[in-house]
Amino acid sequence: MHNGESDFLSARARKIERALVTKKWTRVHLANVTGYDERTIRNVLSGKAVRDQTILDISQALDIEAELEGEGHNVEVAGELYGAYARTPFLGYEGGFFGFRRSFTSPLLLMRTLFEFAWSDEQECLIFHEHSRFSNRQKVIDHSQNGRVYISPLTDLMHLLTTFQGAVRLITLTKIRGGDEVMRGAILTQSERPMYYAPSILPIVLKKIRDYDLSIHLTMVGPLDDKAEDYEAACSELDQTEREVLHSAVGRAERAPAALRVV
Repeated sequence: MHNGESDFLSARARKIERALVTKKWTRVHLANVTGYDERTIRNVLSGKAVRDQTILDISQALDIEAELEGEGHNVEVAGELYGAYARTPFLGYEGGFFGFRRSFTSPLLLMRTLFEFAWSDEQECLIFHEHSRFSNRQKVIDHSQNGRVYISPLTDLMHLLTTFQGAVRLITLTKIRGGDEVMRGAILTQSERPMYYAPSILPIVLKKIRDYDLSIHLTMVGPLDDKAEDYEAACSELDQTEREVLHSAVGRAERAPAALRVV
């Protein structure tokens, strides 16, 4: 590490330390808020090099401007419409993810799809393609979709938007936290009923694929039943998402004291 880089990291560490003092936060509290472990926070405050995404998450939690290495040198930035996010902090998102969600038609069935993320110079943002194609009773069903990625600096969430002839599907996800290469969230879409379409929402989990190869991993797309090897792990991930990530309005009956409820 040369002196210029060392000075930059030290100065950034002092700025973050001052922000901690201003907020009257401990390092433990900062770790809890951002989802990183205490060792990562210590590395940042010791002036060690860490991922840009880590600095972005910590700076957002502390309400300070993030200072990244190499800023101002051929930085690719998404358009204002998409959140004006820089490409560099999200390089780790480019590539393949398996997506797991529940089925609309069967309470015991899960669906595994394949998401690809890439940067588009033409559209000036991250784009995604979801591969969702499988056979059902000798009929090929293709629900593949693609769209653009919106990342808000205000909400710390990622939004995957698909539009087609007035129909809209939105996937809202948490960002990757620490070393856990998982995003959790919900799909808001329309599902086909016997006589009509209905607004529908369900949890979804995206898990990063190591050594991603489209030709190999595309063959793994399709339904998962309770005999599949990944079924229990995927169910556990979706259960955790429903408990910890999704927030739903509560009806009157659920708010009422137990003594007042009709059993």
